[in-house]
Amino acid sequence: MSRPAGREPRRLTRWWRRRSLRTRLTVIAATAIAVSVFVAFQVASELLGWELRDTAENQLRADSRVLATTAERAGLAQVQLPPYPGSGRLVRVILPDGSTRTPAGQPALPPSASTPGAWRRARRPT
Repeated sequence: MSRPAGREPRRLTRWWRRRSLRTRLTVIAATAIAVSVFVAFQVASELLGWELRDTAENQLRADSRVLATTAERAGLAQVQLPPYPGSGRLVRVILPDGSTRTPAGQPALPPSASTPGAWRRARRPT
């Protein structure tokens, strides 16, 4: 049978009160430091994620501007894509007629949402 909470302190409270002031302060300080380190790590991770995402977006914008400038000068069908070096960025150019171009040697990319019907063709069971 359980005793009423008002008569006898709970087991954890009794244990805590039996510890010396030095021990209690050490436990409180260690807990505060652990929480602070955890929060700092979470904040740093978010900031790093934002920075990496911004860097990737800026690089993609710059690459697309160069490709668009080249396409305006030479025409979309005449754009020369550099050969795939074996690692690095993957490129797909989607032409106005819906066809796609990729550099020679680049692994196949999944269908693009911009390519009409490509998703349905890729998902159709064979």
